[in-house]
Amino acid sequence: MEIKPKVLSLEKELEGRVRWLIRLRWLAVLCIFTFSWIPDKVLGIPLPLFQISCVGLGVLVLNIFYFFLKGPILTKEWFRQLQVTGDWLGLIFVVHYTGGIESPALFFFIFHVIIGALILSRRACFLEATFALITITVLALLEATRIIPHMPIKEFFPWYLYRNPRYILGELFFLATTLYVAAYLATYLTQRLKQREAELAVAYERLKELDRAKDEYVLRVTHALKSPLSAINGLLMDVEAGYAGVVVPPGISDILGRIKRRTAFLMQLVSDLLDLAAGKLERPKKEQYKEINMKEAIKNTISLMRSKIEAKKLRLTVDSEPVTFLAVPSEIDHILTNLIDNAIKYTPEGGIVTITNRLVGKLLMLEVRDTGMGIPEEAKPRIFEEFFRAENARTLEKEGTGLGLAIVKNLVKHYEGEITFHSELNKGTVFTIKFPVKSDSR
Repeated sequence: MEIKPKVLSLEKELEGRVRWLIRLRWLAVLCIFTFSWIPDKVLGIPLPLFQISCVGLGVLVLNIFYFFLKGPILTKEWFRQLQVTGDWLGLIFVVHYTGGIESPALFFFIFHVIIGALILSRRACFLEATFALITITVLALLEATRIIPHMPIKEFFPWYLYRNPRYILGELFFLATTLYVAAYLATYLTQRLKQREAELAVAYERLKELDRAKDEYVLRVTHALKSPLSAINGLLMDVEAGYAGVVVPPGISDILGRIKRRTAFLMQLVSDLLDLAAGKLERPKKEQYKEINMKEAIKNTISLMRSKIEAKKLRLTVDSEPVTFLAVPSEIDHILTNLIDNAIKYTPEGGIVTITNRLVGKLLMLEVRDTGMGIPEEAKPRIFEEFFRAENARTLEKEGTGLGLAIVKNLVKHYEGEITFHSELNKGTVFTIKFPVKSDSR
């Protein structure tokens, strides 16, 4: 079983949310310019375009500064709070220039409380909501007492509403209620999600520990089984060769043959399990890596399988370039042996096996194509699972561990590569591996 990380670290996720807010702010700047010019130029509702445009320009300059910031500063609480506070101030100026306490733009504070809950702590979010409420209250009082000019939108509201105490109190009450309820609900949901996320992170780490413990157990058991199985196989070969004398009755030679085949299967299973567990637990040391010529590696693998190819009268086509890259020879041999052997095994007599190897940009691309039985649709999602074999493969070849492709995928991943396949039932299969080559390897 392959465990894949599903949970990002909290710091990385928080940085992602801050980046998301920065991207959202570009849209806000666009809205400031668009929704101030449209009423004035299209609907004939006069607005102070110069002042609103200056606010939009200020937000734009700040966001450009935020955009180019990198590193841990993005996740600092004070920096996140500074961004939200700056947005509040920009928004309060938009509110002032579009009607003050009567402005339709007041509703945008509610949206920003929800956005703030995604990047701030609960306490900071409520502080920001309080700050917003105080600034709106101060603005309403300053306009009502004519300390600063009121800029009404007469087409929407009567000009005198901004001086009506009942209207001001009512508007502030409903706004305060909405802001605090929004802050409570948004922070509550965010905290619950963070809690679940932390639980998932703990569960993921526990799964990784269990998976490693499983691999270590498999490694120990298979090591323990390898020696006695090798001894049994050696004794069977001695008996078969006649070193133990003449075997009677005559029918026992058939039984010995079956025992030998079963023992060979167990030895192959033990070998595959060792390769799989060792590959997951630790990587080879740096001195074990060598410059490998892929063309030569393919040629060597094919030479070992020449008898199988000739026995099935297969037509083999090889189009290989002398691409070299740094790898462990035994691992590349394992990859090639598994893929080519599968192509030979599951291709009917007289079929075609094609092996292609070339450098495409900075990728070494290896393809093993056959005209064999193909992979059924229902088996495709599980083809790289450990111990899995498709139904048609089990029917054709009784013996098999179901570990070959799992080992190949595991090894390819270690080289930061990618393995994919395309298959049609009764038409054939092509496996494609892409290895990154860090320098020109020709």
